[in-house]
Amino acid sequence: NWKTFVSKNDNEKRYLSACIRHISDYQKGNNNDDETGEQHLSHAICCLLFVLWKENEKLCRLKRRD
Repeated sequence: NWKTFVSKNDNEKRYLSACIRHISDYQKGNNNDDETGEQHLSHAICCLLFVLWKENEKLCRLKRRD
């Protein structure tokens, strides 16, 4: 499941890098990813949502400690 993979260490960097690559490809005029056939912007948004989810999980854990 995606939550298990996203939760591992340093995956924020991986997803942010992937997001930037997808946006860059989109800006170059490539609408769809060659590997998946999906839109680059869809991939970029998904990557950002994964990072946002992980950040929110961190905040929730910190709040529970208080």
